[in-house]
Amino acid sequence: MEFLYQLGGATKVQDNLKVQFHNEKGDIEFTPAALRVTGKLMLKEMHIRRRFLVSEIDQRAGTPKLTIPSPSMIHYRGGRAAIDAAVYPDMKQFWRDLSMAYADEVEQLGRLGCTYLQLDDTSLAYLNDPAQRAHMAQIGGDADNQHLVYIDLINGALEKKPAGMTVCTHLCRGNFRSSWVAAADTTTWPKLYSVG
Repeated sequence: MEFLYQLGGATKVQDNLKVQFHNEKGDIEFTPAALRVTGKLMLKEMHIRRRFLVSEIDQRAGTPKLTIPSPSMIHYRGGRAAIDAAVYPDMKQFWRDLSMAYADEVEQLGRLGCTYLQLDDTSLAYLNDPAQRAHMAQIGGDADNQHLVYIDLINGALEKKPAGMTVCTHLCRGNFRSSWVAAADTTTWPKLYSVG
């Protein structure tokens, strides 16, 4: 979350959202960090991950790799309710600003020498779970098509990707103390992720 908090327009908040992680022994309740979008989203100057990347490139040989949260993560937990409607009365502008902030970040990372960038994204895997899609509908999202919005968002975030940079996306169902949030629903997987 520290990366998301450093985007201009993102504000750390205390939220009472509780997430249920599951394992074979039962459930674990966790209250994750939260944020609200209270201003126009934009890339700030040098943040902690870029400073770390520069120091690591100076000290080590090998492939400079960095992992940051996927841009969809700024929307997934709170949905429309976590985005100030006075700042973003039109969600199209929110998606444009968010993808541009990320595109600027990807470009900056490339200039600093990052050649392998991983986007951590639980939202796409979560949307495979009917309970998570119901949650998405409750927070004002389009449960059946939200994954398409996120895919467009990620593609926009990569608009300024340097030619020599490899980008991958890590998908998971959530992980906390060897427990998960989203259940795999193999009956919907082909429908959700066969995008042509």
